[in-house]
Amino acid sequence: MRLIHLTSSGGWGGREMYPAILSAAQKQRGLEVSLVAKMNTPLAGHLAAAGLDYDTLRIGPYIDPAAAWRLAGLLKKRRPQIIHVHLSRDLALVSLACSMARQRPQIILHKHITSSISKRDILHRYLYGKLSAVVAVSDFVRQNILATSPIDNERIRIIFNGLDPEKNISLTAGDQNRRKVIREELGAPDNDLVLAGVVGRLEPRKGQEILLRAAAKLADRLPELRFAVVGAPESGYDRALKKMAMELGLNDRVVFTGHRKDAASLYAALDILIVPSLEESFGLVAAEGMLAGLPVAASDSGALPEFISDGETGLLFAPGDPQDLARSLERLARDSRLRLKLGQAAREWVVANLSMGKILDQLDNLYEECLKKS
Repeated sequence: MRLIHLTSSGGWGGREMYPAILSAAQKQRGLEVSLVAKMNTPLAGHLAAAGLDYDTLRIGPYIDPAAAWRLAGLLKKRRPQIIHVHLSRDLALVSLACSMARQRPQIILHKHITSSISKRDILHRYLYGKLSAVVAVSDFVRQNILATSPIDNERIRIIFNGLDPEKNISLTAGDQNRRKVIREELGAPDNDLVLAGVVGRLEPRKGQEILLRAAAKLADRLPELRFAVVGAPESGYDRALKKMAMELGLNDRVVFTGHRKDAASLYAALDILIVPSLEESFGLVAAEGMLAGLPVAASDSGALPEFISDGETGLLFAPGDPQDLARSLERLARDSRLRLKLGQAAREWVVANLSMGKILDQLDNLYEECLKKS
């Protein structure tokens, strides 16, 4: 099977990382897979060292005939049976390129996030009409697609993002010396201290402010509880959070680490993972923490309830409610048996439902279904 993954996204989050992760896994399965990325983006830089087959394009406006002509040349060279598009704005580019190349591959749109605008205009009806299928990374995203896009439910498939259990360190299998070093860096050198962490870009939608307000409510009742705020800042939001931490008297309780690349080791060093996001279309951090065997306290919003069953594979709290988050954290901090029970159940759920092998099987089935229609 000849397959191209394509995205012009210039960011560097899960939406940009996943096409490369997926391509590497599909390559191991024997698919003839390549990627197309926009020039001078973090993804293009990553691909240069990733050992994957790829091309880069100079992509400008939404309707870009020059970029479409260059893509048409790549299509003639690669002759893909399927183009797997990871950004909806690229549908116009792909459609025009296919016409220029006089090729009719199956086009699949992979929706990683929700849309806040309606796409029921004439142009989008035309572009979505060319799609063989749409992959939604959660039922939350599927519902958004139906509400905003000109496509019927029969062409939408919910396929979660896949994780590789072998590449994640569990609390029991982790290097204890490495765990000790990281805990010291995060302000919890003593094993009697309970270390809770929030991982993700520092931005209001990720809910770090809610965590700080919850931490302040627990300061007197749980002096052994420490917090790590892990993630790269956006638009100076880290300064606002650090100021808030100081005003709440949390300077000796909260450590801001900035961006860290050692996610697996980091999860193994935590006792509790907090996901206070106001909305998550998938919740990769929650899934990674669950796979590491961590008990997760997560906002009851977006796709997170699809992964976390309250009291069984984690704890859910009311979105944006510091008091409710504080109750969940106090319950976890005081009960090590509950933390172990929830963490074990969480890992079992992820292995059963999000293992990369299972996700690849679902994508293979979708590809074959689309090709049969051609």
